[in-house]
Amino acid sequence: MANETAKPEGKKMANSVLEQLKKLDEQRAKLLDGAKAEALKKAEEAVAELMELGFSYRLVEGDGPAPKKRGSRAGAGTVDPDKPCSVCNFVTVPNHDARKHRAQGESKKAFTAKELEAFGLKKA
Repeated sequence: MANETAKPEGKKMANSVLEQLKKLDEQRAKLLDGAKAEALKKAEEAVAELMELGFSYRLVEGDGPAPKKRGSRAGAGTVDPDKPCSVCNFVTVPNHDARKHRAQGESKKAFTAKELEAFGLKKA
């Protein structure tokens, strides 16, 4: 019999705790709304004062538009392993392309055997 009376009290206690939490949440929401309204009023007054001084400002809620992202460099700098270099007209291991010939200046030509060895390249 003692167990039967304990269960309803436990439920009643749980309900009262939940009710208290709900009331606290409502009170918190009201306090936040009041604080937000007060801060917003101050901010609007400050913006109005700046505008009177000749500055152009506006108050915007949220983060605003996201900054534009630069293009991704993913895939940049990769060389097709089956495509021969456009300057040498042959495939090397490891691969290379015309960018490897930048140091040759205006007159680009195929690498010699010594140059290939210096770069660590081998004809495929």
